[in-house]
Amino acid sequence: MLKFLIFIIFTGSVYASDFSDLKKERVKNYFINEAAVVLKELSTVQEIFKISNVEIDLKNLRASLEKVSIEVTKEELVDNTGSIVDVIGEPNFLKLHLDTWINFQKQNYDLRPLIIHELLRISSINDDDYLISRPLYSQLTSTNKDEGGQTPYCNLRVSKTKTSTSKKKFSGVGFEPMNTRGGVMIFNSNRQNKSFENAVADVKEKCEKAGYYGFEYISGQTRMERRNTNGFIKMETKTSIKAYCFKDKVKKRKKKDIRKETCKKINSCEQIYKAAPSGQVDLESYNSLKSQKKENKCAS
Repeated sequence: MLKFLIFIIFTGSVYASDFSDLKKERVKNYFINEAAVVLKELSTVQEIFKISNVEIDLKNLRASLEKVSIEVTKEELVDNTGSIVDVIGEPNFLKLHLDTWINFQKQNYDLRPLIIHELLRISSINDDDYLISRPLYSQLTSTNKDEGGQTPYCNLRVSKTKTSTSKKKFSGVGFEPMNTRGGVMIFNSNRQNKSFENAVADVKEKCEKAGYYGFEYISGQTRMERRNTNGFIKMETKTSIKAYCFKDKVKKRKKKDIRKETCKKINSCEQIYKAAPSGQVDLESYNSLKSQKKENKCAS
C-alpha cells in the first residue's frame, strides 16, 4: 500500500511539472504567433518605416523574432522604474509573466502596441514611452467590428515597494590532500581542483548564514600547505578565495513617487488610445482612463 501511495505522489508531481512546462511553451508560442501576425499586417503598409529619424526595417524585426530567447516566469516582473510589467524585453531576450500572458489569450484586448514595443526592444531599438511603436500602431487597421471590443491594452499597475540590492565581500578556504603518483606529489593550482570547490562551498555557507545569496568570484590563490592533523603531518592543497554575495532590501515607495509613475502610465496609455486606428477604442475604456487621470490628479 505504501509503495502505491509513493508512486501516486511521485507521478502527480511529475505531471504538475510537465503541465507547468506545457503552459510556458504555450505562452511562448502565443507571443511568437501574435508577433508574426503583427509583422505581416505592418508589411501590408510598407516594409521600411522612418520614425523620429530611426529606420525600422521589418526584415530586421523578423530576424530578431526568429532568434529571440524567451523565458516565461511566474515571478512578478518589475522594471528599473518600479513599474510592474507584463514583459521585460532586451536585445535578443524576452521574459514573459506566465499568468498575465495566459489571461491575454482569454481577454479581449488589442495587444498590438505592446507586441510592437517588444519587437523593437529585442531588435535593439529604443522605444521608451512608445515613441516609435505608437506611430507604427497607428498605421494598422482597426480589429473592431460593429459590436466593438478589443481596446488597446494598457498596464497601469505600479509597485508600491522598491527593491535595492547590496553586495558584501566574503572569504572562504578549502583544502584537498595532495595527490601522489609514483612517489611524486602532484600540485593542481587551477580552479578545477577539490580545494577550490571546497572554498566556494565555504563562502556560500557563510553567505547563507549571514542572509545573503548568490556568488560572484573576485580573486583567489592556491598553494601547498603542511598541516598537523592528530600528530600526523600531511601535505595539502589550500585554496583561499574572495567573492561577493548579495542581499535584497525591500522598502515602501513614497506616495508621490507612486502617483508620479501612475500618471506617467496613464498619459502613455492616453497617447496609445490617440494613436489607435479609427474605431479601435470604445467610449467606456476612454472614459475610465479619463476618470483615473482625474483621480490621480495627473497633469495633461
